[in-house]
Amino acid sequence: MQIYNLEFSEQEIREAVAAGKLLSMEIEFSRICNFRCSYCYVPDRSECSNELSREEIKDVILQAKALGARKIIILGGEPSIYPHLVEMIRFLGQEGLEIEMFTNGSGIDTDLAAVLAEEKVRVVLKLNSRDEAIQDRLAGKKGAFQMINRALATLQEAGYPSAGRISRNCRQCGSGCGRRR
Repeated sequence: MQIYNLEFSEQEIREAVAAGKLLSMEIEFSRICNFRCSYCYVPDRSECSNELSREEIKDVILQAKALGARKIIILGGEPSIYPHLVEMIRFLGQEGLEIEMFTNGSGIDTDLAAVLAEEKVRVVLKLNSRDEAIQDRLAGKKGAFQMINRALATLQEAGYPSAGRISRNCRQCGSGCGRRR
């Protein structure tokens, strides 16, 4: 059986399953988000309690690495507004882990873009529609479309895209292709 569009080969997947190992892990550093996307599973949260500390997050990551994880996928909440994101990105890089981050881009400035590029983070910008009004409505935030496109421009200034390290997740067309259906 051929498996398409996966970052791990069929053989790697079979071996990991047989050995009870991980290949990757998804993690949320925080559930705080500044958008209110209509499709999102995260409740309306502008602040959270009972979240993991940085030390606990690092411990979970090290446990995943010990179980074979080679890649960490950062979700949220909104990772780009997490106050310790740079520290965590650097930690993941020092551990030799591949990093992928799904983001609305609202917290991406030139400094963060430079760190993301330096650590070779694959960034997935959550662009749901190429239509500004639809994007803003889906994100539950006026100006979301402009924020996402500013983040894209900032990432490009920092050297993205390079070797497939940036993509736009466009729900309107069903892929990251940027084309309208």
